Amino acid sequence: MVYKGFFSHKQFDQAKIWLNRMIENNNTLNLFDEDVWFETSKYQFETADYKESYNKLKKVVEVAGFRYFENEDPKYLEFYKNPEKYFE
Repeated sequence: MVYKGFFSHKQFDQAKIWLNRMIENNNTLNLFDEDVWFETSKYQFETADYKESYNKLKKVVEVAGFRYFENEDPKYLEFYKNPEKYFE
């Protein structure tokens, strides 16, 4: 996925373009909202928008449990479990 390539290389401006395309496709194709929420929350985390990131992660967990954290960098799960570290 193009978005993940840019994201993994910390090219967040390009990642945002592809994230927006993913959101648009999701709205058109009726994909799982959790997929988009999770990817958006990771982007927001990496760009220090912690409040919005946490809110998206909370929605993901409410709908899908913790499965989205599997095979991901553990920092996202740590953030979800301990967000207060980021809101100081």
